[in-house]
Amino acid sequence: MRRICGALITCIALAAIAPTTALARKKKKEPPPPIEFTILRDGAPSGTFSYTEATFSGKYFTSSKLEMKTKRGTVAIMTHVEKDGAGKLLKYRKWVGNEGAKPDVIAFWKGPSLRVVSKLKGKRFTRDLAPAKGFQVLDQLGFHLYGDLIGPWESNEVEGFEAVTIHKGRLDKVTLAAAGVAILKDSAGKEVMAEAVSLKSKSFNLIFFIGEKQRYLGFKSKRMVLIRKGWN
Repeated sequence: MRRICGALITCIALAAIAPTTALARKKKKEPPPPIEFTILRDGAPSGTFSYTEATFSGKYFTSSKLEMKTKRGTVAIMTHVEKDGAGKLLKYRKWVGNEGAKPDVIAFWKGPSLRVVSKLKGKRFTRDLAPAKGFQVLDQLGFHLYGDLIGPWESNEVEGFEAVTIHKGRLDKVTLAAAGVAILKDSAGKEVMAEAVSLKSKSFNLIFFIGEKQRYLGFKSKRMVLIRKGWN
């Protein structure tokens, strides 16, 4: 009798645990799929770029991966951006090559200043910057950062703002201006009209494209075009 009761208790306990475990599995969210781009240099495919976005505990995270062919071989660059709910940068990290325990470039707050540290060979520096409120972050190959400019542009069509140019470790004045439209084609071959916006600073002179359903479609500079995968 004790054995039967014990068996019944075990079965009841397992029955109670099973639904809870299944529910926990259902609640677990899959990571969002990466947003992918094709890199063209002088009209020829030169590499790929992808990034993912996520929110957690009131913070906004973006991670990116770039692989691009150069004269010295294929370069791999990864970044990780952390912002608060208001969009203010909390931390920026960049790895040139494979991601390791110690990033090659990092930006973080040290007291009232934003400290930018670069350990790249030939480009080592440590600088403390005091950017204005509402500043944006830009990096030479941090293409996903251009997507963050869509919001400020559409909300009030800002003509300029201050930016922290991470790879230079300096503050820059950036100007945005309407640059007409760009006709792109989606994966189905349908022509789509995107808004073209010019971005200029000491380090940048490019035009990025803003679409409807797909907001950030890419950008073009003098020699390079970054276009969302499936578009042309």
